[in-house]
Amino acid sequence: NTFPQDSRKLQKLAQGYAGEENEFGGKDEMMDASGLFIINPQFEWTGGGVYSTTGDLARWGKLLYEGKVVDTGLLLSSAVAAKLGKDTKYALGVIIRPSPLGITYGHSGFFPGYLTELLYFPGQGFSIALQANTSDFKNLKLSLLKCAFVLAGASQAPHH
Repeated sequence: NTFPQDSRKLQKLAQGYAGEENEFGGKDEMMDASGLFIINPQFEWTGGGVYSTTGDLARWGKLLYEGKVVDTGLLLSSAVAAKLGKDTKYALGVIIRPSPLGITYGHSGFFPGYLTELLYFPGQGFSIALQANTSDFKNLKLSLLKCAFVLAGASQAPHH
């Protein structure tokens, strides 16, 4: 359920919607009627160069942040972490931030027509992955990050 993003035609991928002001081609829909991307999705290779199901992404997050892929001491090292904002740091490809349920590890993702949020909750021992087939933020009533906090069991989404 995880595939390389290696051509303009990607199998088993939902249509993505980037909004009418889409700077990546000027169209809302990211694929034409035949399923061909209006841009070459291979430009995203430094972001991973793969597309996946939310289930695979959540499993990946749990394996990664529980040290089954790389040493979490290195991954989350405060020696390399940079401050992203109030109480939020960026380590080696990991956003470390507070949540109503304690600290979280993860990353957000953007690709024209798509948004992703992956969070791992070390205090609870689970990860949550959310994906939306829009990158037009005004179509979302709540950010994927806030949705993830609510799904994780927070009584309400934080206001930051």
